[in-house]
This record gives sequence, C-alpha cells and structure tokens, in this order.
Amino acid sequence: MVRTLLVLLFLACNTAAIFSQSNDFPKDEVQKQPIFVGTSPAVLKHGSGDFSYVNSLSSFWLVTQHRDKANDATYVINRFRYTDFQQLFRFTYGYSKSERWDMGVELRLARHREDDFARRSPLRIFANDNKDATENVHGVSTVGFRFRYMPSRNTPEWTTYSTVQFPVGAERRQLKLNQFRTNIALGSTYYKQITPKLYAFYQGEYSFMPRNGELTYAKTGESYPQNKNTHQLALNTTLVREIWDERLYVMGGLAYQFTLEPTRAKPLNREANLAFSSLGLYFRAGEHFALTFNSLIPLVLDTGNDSAVILRNSFSGFSLGGRIIF
Repeated sequence: MVRTLLVLLFLACNTAAIFSQSNDFPKDEVQKQPIFVGTSPAVLKHGSGDFSYVNSLSSFWLVTQHRDKANDATYVINRFRYTDFQQLFRFTYGYSKSERWDMGVELRLARHREDDFARRSPLRIFANDNKDATENVHGVSTVGFRFRYMPSRNTPEWTTYSTVQFPVGAERRQLKLNQFRTNIALGSTYYKQITPKLYAFYQGEYSFMPRNGELTYAKTGESYPQNKNTHQLALNTTLVREIWDERLYVMGGLAYQFTLEPTRAKPLNREANLAFSSLGLYFRAGEHFALTFNSLIPLVLDTGNDSAVILRNSFSGFSLGGRIIF
C-alpha cells in the first residue's frame, strides 16, 4: 500500500509539473522561441539556452479502513495527511546548427511528510520539526538528462523528447521520496493556434521504471522488494487564452495519469490512476522571462487499494514556475 501511495504522490506532483511545462505559445510563430515555463514545443536555436524552475506541491487525507464483508460494513481505522513537494531545476542548450534538437540536464529536490494528525496544514512540509509526523524526509532525489528533437522541419510546433533520471542519496530517503529506481521517459508535445488569442497544447508521456531487486534499510535491515517493472502513462491537453497585451494569459486543462505493474493474475494491472482539471495564469514579464501558476482540481483519485481511500475534498495541488531564456 505504501508503495502505491508513493507512486500516487509522484503522479500528482508530476501532473502539477506537466501543466507548468506544457502550456507554451509563441508571440508570432513557433520558430521565434516563445518564453515558456518548462518544456517548449519548439527546439532552442543554436547557441541559445534556457533555465526553468518549477515547484510542485500535492497533499491529501488518506483514510485507512477495514471492510467487514460478513456484516456488509466498513470501519475507519485512521486518517493521515500525505504531502509531497518537488523542485525541478532544468538547463537546456541549443547545440544543433540545424536547430532540430537540443539537450539539457535536470536536478530534482523533494520533500515528503506523513502526519498522524490529518488536519495539519500541507505547509507543515516546510517545517523541520517532526511533531505529529511519522515521516519527514527531504533532499536531492534525482539527477537526469533530457534530449528534445523536431521530427519534421515542416511541423516545428511538434517535438518529441526523452529523459532519464537516476536516484541519488541514501536508500531509505530514496524509498520515502519514491525515487528509488531509474526513470526512463518518452514524450511528445504539440501546439496549435486556434484563434489569434486562443492556443491549444497537447502532451503525452510514457515512463518506465525497471525492477532492481530489493532495497534494504542499512540500519534496520528492513527489505522492500522492487522486482516489478512499473509503467506510467500521462496525457494532458490545455487551452490558453490571452487576456492582456500579450503578457497575461489564463489557462485551463485536463490531465489523466495511471500506473501499471504486473501481478500473478495479469501481465499488467492498473495500480493507481488520477484525473485532474487545472486552472492557472501565465505572465510574460519580458522578452526573456515568464512566470506560471497552476492549481489542480481532482476528478479521480484511485489508489488501487480498497483499504486506503483518499478524500477528494482534502486534496491540494499547486505549481509555480519560471523560465529565463538567454
């Protein structure tokens, strides 16, 4: 159950980050390299670079319960608050003279907190004390590399990308931050201008975390088998509407993500799935700098486990990011 919840938290933070990374649009045309927070739908020009920084937070109440089939009743055992916070730092540079590909590096910092007292504020994740907390872990979680490619010169608004992320740090911290395995991802982003002031963005991403035997706590000797391959799929679409002088835009979107793992009964079984709507703002502070803010509204929060239920009205999900082009 714990591993499924960690995957769910990871997906929730990824959803927040994806919305901050897929809502780009050009000022005049894609080739002019618009300011965008995260993954642009256009490859960087040769000799240019960008730096992106995205903060993503998700938090919810988890209710553990017992199902009494004999009496057709369900009993609540306890309630907890699970909170996750991720910071993504990404630097990308345009190496290609043909301007059809670029490359970058990534660094992720993460915090994870589990509170026995469910009514604790999600902002307690930034506190260093362990009051009412069964877990309070933070640190560098992964380092990675990113490659982006334009498949067709005739369609510069369509790009594909691949990333690989490697876990770093102590094993126990890796497990609690859900970054205990290498993550390999393939994705695609497409942009379309519908009207002079309305834009649409589509993004799909498949990621794979290979099995790696067992992860063992050095101090306690506790062992957590990770002998299953994990597959994740994320899809999202976003509409962006200009509301003020090519500087301020409002964004709305839908996203769906799920994770699959093999079981004895099935080669691939859905372990957890999420669906969200999103509402946010995008602000161009100049020709080389932009900010974006997004809030998540949960539609589906399925842990894949009947003994652990997430209260939908307890969920909070936000992202705040910025991008500089130079």
